[in-house]
Amino acid sequence: MEDLFNQFTRERQFIRNVSPRTLEAYQWAWKAFAPALSGKDQVSKSDVFQRIEELRSGGLSPVSINTYVRRTLNAP
Repeated sequence: MEDLFNQFTRERQFIRNVSPRTLEAYQWAWKAFAPALSGKDQVSKSDVFQRIEELRSGGLSPVSINTYVRRTLNAP
């Protein structure tokens, strides 16, 4: 998964010309969700929901989690 994430960020940087701050936001989002995605070829919806639950239990705000989900999982 990390290789796919790196490919994604390179494409965003060089094809879509996103800003350095956007790339930084992608990195933060990746760090939040990497434990749920690492070592898997496919990720299920339940994997994502479980990680969201872990982040909420750890004190992360719903707004932050939503931002991370949009940046990592729902990026256009």
